[in-house]
Amino acid sequence: MGAIFETERLNVRKFKLSDFEPFHKMQSNSNVMQYVRAKAMTFQENKEELPKLIEFYDKPNNDFWIYAIERKKDKLFVGTIAFVKNENNDDETGYRFLEKY
Repeated sequence: MGAIFETERLNVRKFKLSDFEPFHKMQSNSNVMQYVRAKAMTFQENKEELPKLIEFYDKPNNDFWIYAIERKKDKLFVGTIAFVKNENNDDETGYRFLEKY
């Protein structure tokens, strides 16, 4: 799967279902999630969330894009980046990383 964009050390790409383990590790970490939704997500919530995020890629007129961030050198998932419209129809960019990164 090709990169949406890249930096010297990172690729930003669409999610894959195989991203679940590191995605869940990030989303279930209260230190990572405290500024996102004030609480960590459960295994079941994450199991439901990842396929929903993937479905957004094919929605017409989508204004909710969340991508995986991986290291180029070893293709290791390290976090996410989001490009979304907020409730005021303003563009927002957000990101989160596994705590160790």
